Amino acid sequence: MDVVPTNAGGVALPAHGPHPHAALLFADFLLGPEGQKFLGKFGLDSAVNKPDFKRWYAEAGMTVEQYEKENRKWEKLLREIGRK
Repeated sequence: MDVVPTNAGGVALPAHGPHPHAALLFADFLLGPEGQKFLGKFGLDSAVNKPDFKRWYAEAGMTVEQYEKENRKWEKLLREIGRK
């Protein structure tokens, strides 16, 4: 199986949503125990549970300087791709 980059869990909120306080409450619910149980009913597992696969973190073992250098490289590439 190929390596598939993914998010290990989180909630994103729009910067200028129409109901920012409701969005924060919803995010709090999703990350809490009730929300995790709710999501589990639909096959969406929590990031805190041990997955059936080995997690790999690209930045593991890097120094801060190495991480920042790699981050600048990827940001530059994404800016170049986004301009097309």
